[in-house]
Amino acid sequence: QKVRRGFIAERYEPLVKGLYDGSKITDISTEVTFEDGRKGTISGRVAIFDLTRHGAASQESKAA
Repeated sequence: QKVRRGFIAERYEPLVKGLYDGSKITDISTEVTFEDGRKGTISGRVAIFDLTRHGAASQESKAA
């Protein structure tokens, strides 16, 4: 099944905004369809962390 960019952009918009606006927490919800055909909504809070590279991987990226 082909997935359109607009669909992805709409579904993950809160996460993308949170990544770029410096938020530490963002809320997201999505519609799900269960095996029996019922539809529902799942909501959750996602924590966003900045990560720094340490050790050998960090040295490799500096050399490149």
